[in-house]
Amino acid sequence: MKEIIIFGTGKIAEVIHYYAHHECSYKVAAFTTDAAYLPDGEVFLDKKVVAFQEVTNHYPPSQYDMFVAIGYHDLNKLRETKCQEARDKGYNLVSIIPTSTALPSNVVYGDNCFIMPPSLIHPCVTIGNNVFVWNGAM
Repeated sequence: MKEIIIFGTGKIAEVIHYYAHHECSYKVAAFTTDAAYLPDGEVFLDKKVVAFQEVTNHYPPSQYDMFVAIGYHDLNKLRETKCQEARDKGYNLVSIIPTSTALPSNVVYGDNCFIMPPSLIHPCVTIGNNVFVWNGAM
């Protein structure tokens, strides 16, 4: 399993970091965001934050995967755009599905999905790419 880079430095990125690290056994190498939004000190949750425009120079897609942790700004359009930009840079987008979510074994999901427990997803469901299911959803 490759280490991951998380796009984002907000509350959603913080939640994704928790589940990725503590419940999905991903090692989070760093965070990335657009240069205009780099945090002071370029550190978030004790991890380095690099400009998205230069992320491949520091964390090449051959060695790292990515998750885009942006909320529902502009009805998810911004996250969709950043997912495509990450793919264009060569990154594989992982999904964060904690085992405590207890998905039925025949549920199929795409890339850059996040399903927060507890949520109820029935068998025989297909979830597309870039879908966030928040806790308590049915």
